[in-house]
Amino acid sequence: MAYNRLMEEKRSQISSAQPGVSEVWTAGGPLWINFANSLVLAHRGMADVAGSPESLLWWFGRMDLQAPSSIGPEDLTFARELRESFSRVIDSIEGGVPIGTGDIELFNSVLRRQKVWSELGQLDDGGMVRRVLRSADTIEQALGPAVDSLVETLVHGDPTRLRICAHPDCVLRFYDDSKNGTRRWCTMTGCGNRAKAAAYLQRKKGNG
Repeated sequence: MAYNRLMEEKRSQISSAQPGVSEVWTAGGPLWINFANSLVLAHRGMADVAGSPESLLWWFGRMDLQAPSSIGPEDLTFARELRESFSRVIDSIEGGVPIGTGDIELFNSVLRRQKVWSELGQLDDGGMVRRVLRSADTIEQALGPAVDSLVETLVHGDPTRLRICAHPDCVLRFYDDSKNGTRRWCTMTGCGNRAKAAAYLQRKKGNG
C-alpha cells in the first residue's frame, strides 16, 4: 500500500500519549524521514506540524534547525509539497521504482538556493575549529538540511535499510542503522515496549 494512503488510514491509531512520544519526532533517523513521518505525528492533539506557522516553527526547533524569521501561507504550502515529495521517495524505494523526475527537480531547486559558508573559530583552549554556517532566510534554505539528508541517504547510504515500524498500529518509517540491520521498532520506549507488554499479557493469558 502506498505510503501516503497508509499514513492516512493509520493516523488516528497513533496516540500522542503513547510512551516515548517525544522520541518519535526523531525516530526516523535522517531528517528527511523525520519530516515525512511528521504527517502522522502530533505536537498537541493531532496537529500537523506543517499546518500553521507556529507548529512549523516548533518543528524547526525540535529538529535543532534554523528557521526563517517569519512563515507565511506560501511557505507552509512549500513545506507540505516538499514533505509529500519525501513521502513519494519512500514509495519509490519500497516499490523498487525510480524516483520521479519532478521530485528530483524540486530537491535540486532547494539545493540550488542554499547559502552555506565556513568560518574559522577559536576554542577556549586555543585550538582552532572550522564552523560551517548556513542561511535560513527563506523556507527553501531552512529546509535545505532535510534535502541534504535525503541526498546523503540516496548516495552514500543503503536505501534498502528503510524500514516500517513492526507494530501493527504504527506506520512510521526509519532508517535502520543498527549493526546487524535487525531494528524493528520506531522507538523501543514506544512501540517496542507496547509490543513487549502485549506479548507478556498474551503469555500470561495462555498460562492462566
